[in-house]
This record gives sequence, C-alpha cells and structure tokens, in this order.
Amino acid sequence: MRSWIALAVLLLGGAAQAEARRFGLIIGHNGSLDADNPVLRYADDDALRMYEVLRTVADPADLRLLAEPDADTRRLFGEVPARSPTHGRLDEAVAALRARIQAAQAAGQRTEVYVFYGGHGDLAEGQGFVELADGPLTARALERRVLRPLAADRVHLLIDACNAFFMLSPRRPGGRRYTLQPERVLDFFARNPRVGVVLSTSTATEVFEWSELQSGIFSHELRSGLLGAADVDGDQVVSYAELDGFVKVANAGLVNARYRPRIFVRPPANATDAPLIARRSGPHVRLDPALSGRLYVQDDRGLRAAETHKAAGTTITLALPGEGRRWSLTRVIGQGAGGAGQTRLIEHALNPTASGAWQPAAARPATVGGKGVADIFKRLFNAPFEASAVAPIHADRTQAPPAILVHDLSVGAGAESGHLDGLAVVPTIALGYRAALDRWSLGLCAQLALASDQQTAAIAYDFKRYGAALALRYDWPIGPLALTAGPTIGAAYEEQTYERPIVAAGGQASTSAGRSTTVSLLWGGAAGVEWPIGDALAIGVEGLAGARSLQIGGGLAHRAVFGAALLCHWHLN
Repeated sequence: MRSWIALAVLLLGGAAQAEARRFGLIIGHNGSLDADNPVLRYADDDALRMYEVLRTVADPADLRLLAEPDADTRRLFGEVPARSPTHGRLDEAVAALRARIQAAQAAGQRTEVYVFYGGHGDLAEGQGFVELADGPLTARALERRVLRPLAADRVHLLIDACNAFFMLSPRRPGGRRYTLQPERVLDFFARNPRVGVVLSTSTATEVFEWSELQSGIFSHELRSGLLGAADVDGDQVVSYAELDGFVKVANAGLVNARYRPRIFVRPPANATDAPLIARRSGPHVRLDPALSGRLYVQDDRGLRAAETHKAAGTTITLALPGEGRRWSLTRVIGQGAGGAGQTRLIEHALNPTASGAWQPAAARPATVGGKGVADIFKRLFNAPFEASAVAPIHADRTQAPPAILVHDLSVGAGAESGHLDGLAVVPTIALGYRAALDRWSLGLCAQLALASDQQTAAIAYDFKRYGAALALRYDWPIGPLALTAGPTIGAAYEEQTYERPIVAAGGQASTSAGRSTTVSLLWGGAAGVEWPIGDALAIGVEGLAGARSLQIGGGLAHRAVFGAALLCHWHLN
C-alpha cells in the first residue's frame, strides 16, 4: 500500500435526513433551430449526469428530467425517466414539481429546488434565450414560467450555455439590450430574492465540450464541485463562494481566454450564506490530507464523475453518483507546467466494502496528448485548489466583466426653433445610429428640416436644413424606463428662399425673390425618457435646449434653440 495515499469509501445509506427536501428540474438539448449552430454532442449526457448528481441529495420522485438521449447516450445510461425538452413538457414538469413543493411546505418541510439547463444559448430581439426542442425559452419566460412557479425556499439556477449571463435580464432599461451593468444584475435578484445562480458565462461568450470528458467543460467542473471537490474546508457543505473559487482555479491553466469559462456565481439575495449543496448521501470516497495532485474518480462506464487538483493538507470527500457502479481513482503524474510534458496515469480500483478496503491497480502506460483544442483542455485542473482561492461573494459584488457594445437604429420626428431670420418653428425628421456601452450611449444622426410658405413680416419663406449631430447620453434606470441626458453638438447647411413684396414708384406692387445660405453650428443639452415596446423596439421623447451659431451678412450671430422630438429605436443585436 502506498504511504502517500489513504482512502476510505463510506457507505452512507443510513445517513441522517437532510435538513431540506430537495427537488430538481434538469434540461438538456443538443440541437438548435438555427442552422448556423453546430449540433452539440454532450448536452444530453450532461443532463443525465446532473440527474445522477442530484439523486445523491434528492428522491428520484422529486426530480424531472427533460432530454432526448442519442443512441450513444442511451447505451451509456440505459433506461432513464427522460421526456422530450419541449415547451409543453416543461410546463408539465414545472406543474408537477410545484405541487410536490407545495405539499412538502404544507407538511412543514424546508424546500430547495435545482434548475439545470445544458445546451445552446443566444441573444435575439433584445433578450437572452436558451433552446428547447420546439423553440427558444427566453429570459422573461424563464422567470415567469419556471423560477416563480417553483416557489421553494431556495432556488439554485445552473446554466451551461453560450451567453448564459443574459438569462438574468431580458434587456436594458428603455428596451436596449442588457450590457452587464452591475445594478441591472441586482434587479434580477431583487425580483427573485430566493434564487442563486451559477452560470457558465458572465459575458457574451462561447462554452466548449471535450470528447475526453464526454461533457461540456463547465458542466464537468460544476458536477465535480457539487460532488465535493469544491468543499475545501471539509465541512460537507459546498458554498457558492467555494464553487466560484474551485471553477476559476480549475481553469487557471487555460492561457487562451477564448477557452476559459468566465463564470458568474451569486447566492440568493435573501440568504447570501446559503449553501449550494450539503449533506450528500450514498457512497463517498474520502481523500486523506497526505494525498495531493491532480486526480479524478471514474466509473465503470469510463465517465469521470469528479476531478480536482487536491492541495496537500486538505481532506476532501467526494460523493459517488449512480447505483451499482464500480469506481477507480486515477492520479495524473508528471504533467508539466501549463499542461505540457509527458503524463503518466496511475489508476487505483476503489472497493466499496464495509471495511473500506481498496486495492491499487497497476500503473497504466504513459500517454502523451496531441495538439489542438483537446491538448488545450488537458491544462484544466493544473493548479491546486486551496482555501486562499475562496473569496466571499457579497451582495454588492459586481463580478461583471467589461460591458458589451450594443447597437440601435433610430428614427425621429419633431420640431425646432432658432433658424434664419427668426422663423418660429420648423418640423424636423432624423435618422441615426446609436451605440451603447454600459450606461453610456453615443449617437450619430442625420437631420432634415423643411418648411414651406412660412410668413414673417409679410415675407414668404421656404426653408431647408441638412445637418448632422453627435449626441452623448447617460441613462438612469427607473424600473422598465430610462431617463437620459447629455450634450449634443452638430453642424448644418441651411438654405432659404423668399419672396418680398415691393411697391414701385407708380404704386404698382410686385415681389422680389431671393436666396440665402449659411452654415450653422449647434451645441446644447438634451434630456428625455425611453420605454420598451415589445422586445426589439423602444419609444422615447427628448427635449433640446442650446444655441446655434450662424454666419449672417459677414458676421456671426447666435440664436437660442429649443426643440422636441419623438424617437423610435430599433435594437440591432
């Protein structure tokens, strides 16, 4: 027996009843209705494996699984109680779980529910969505149809999908798509104080699968943490902060940021110290403090249940999901810095007997990884996970990465004063583009002002102005609305033609026509309000006050400008 390993397999079938009764809704879908999206290989596997993980803390009758296993997955998992991940089946599953949760609460039990989704995610018409077999499930629908009906004391939302972060908020105030503003993140938790979240992305990024794991990268790390690899203090409880630190350390070796998950983790707003998972039942393997290094536990199907890079001096207990399985512990030896170099895998069979005995198997031959994405992912779990990697997650912690640029096309109509020769009010139309970053937006618009048969002191005018303006705005969200304010500068070419009455010496009346042109400069400030209309549009009103400088008769004149406009913004992304 090796002196550096001490293992004990614990059969906890008679473990004490958990403090909370736990429920689960598990959804996985490989496909996409978008022909440009590749079909995933392992989203269905990830759903079934999450189902096995949650069976370590929940009765199977309290779990609902929505997935369509492909032929390979069915061979691995056999018969499973899975239904198609459609909208109809989703509503049925939520209704069934809701009834069971209400019955448990009526019996005085504390309740928790886990909601897991693995598959494609994206953004359209101003809000995030994930894909079901028969159409998208939007961020708004997730709140309305899933999170609110599942009124457990705690809800744990776990999503492994591209753009998962945008499932927290349908859009920005005023209808503009959400751009990772920390205060808008807090709005989600204000609406859903019972909900904690663990998301595979904290920005508009991709997530990846790896055939060696037969899993999505983040899903594998998430399951490893939930099964106990993230329990760095050995108290049989995995906190949100521990899982956050565990996943970040697991990915620290991925030097290419494209492949490194940028996760978002936040506990429920009404219980920031609430555990993510606790008091697992069933078979466990306890890793002695003397054991250190990268290792993983694998079952007789060749599936890695949990993986970690254990620091010396820590005691970790890993739950072993699935029933009637044989297990082995594999230690990765000789992996160089950054995942490079020759690697040896030493495997030890785990024998879950009453005495806790185990027998180490012979060392497997050395293996060398190839190049490419698979070689990049061999750098996972390259650094040890220690208590120093766990930082508290405070309610006001932003966790938000740099904001994402979003784009609007705008049209407007209004009226403005302050033109040549004192014309009172001139109607205007405008077409513009606006880019928003965080709470700031910058817009560029082209403006046309036309006025015919204007009468001023018996003079008839036709007026035209062709202009462009640059507008910088800052917004303050107030519920679904946004108040906006900021400076505007612009330039315009102005032209007017006129007819002036003339009385000749003989008393005969006639008219004299003329034409004048000038270039004007505009500067001023504007303020307004925007509100959403549907998912892709926003309506706004804005007032302008400032001045125009015009060249008239060889001199420079300044005139006050006042205007108002009705605006419509179409969200391009």
